[in-house]
Amino acid sequence: MTLRQKLDIEWEHRERTANTLAPDGAGVFAFEGFNMPSMPGRWRPPHQGETAEVAQRERHQRHDRRRGSAASRGYGSRWQKARATFLLRHPLCVCHLANGRVEPATVVDHIVPHQGDQSLFWDSGNWQALCQSCHDSIKARVEDAFLKGNASRQELRLDREMPELFF
Repeated sequence: MTLRQKLDIEWEHRERTANTLAPDGAGVFAFEGFNMPSMPGRWRPPHQGETAEVAQRERHQRHDRRRGSAASRGYGSRWQKARATFLLRHPLCVCHLANGRVEPATVVDHIVPHQGDQSLFWDSGNWQALCQSCHDSIKARVEDAFLKGNASRQELRLDREMPELFF
């Protein structure tokens, strides 16, 4: 099929649809045998940042669906009370404190990952008070290394001096 034939078919299609259209209320009208021209869509390159953010959000959603709700993992009202009591008794981030800084603690972290073990979950000797930043960065890296066999149990405790680059 030649380009001319394709254009003729497209034009015939436009003529047929133009005869069936009515004013749409947006100021665009179709008259007998004539479609009002419209501005072609503008091509915009995909934004890498947005697509990366969408992909990351979808990964997090899939992960959250697999691991279940906080309550089903043991973080219900009983944990919330124990957490609040622990943070009242240990109001400062142990990681910052060990490095001569003062930062309020907002997270009660399980030093050794409990992985569903209820006795380890409720053992307050296995808890440490951390700020969100230390929990999400330093502890996450050390715990990942521990679970892969590249760090010791002692390294999971963050109440020790850390290199300056961590802060």
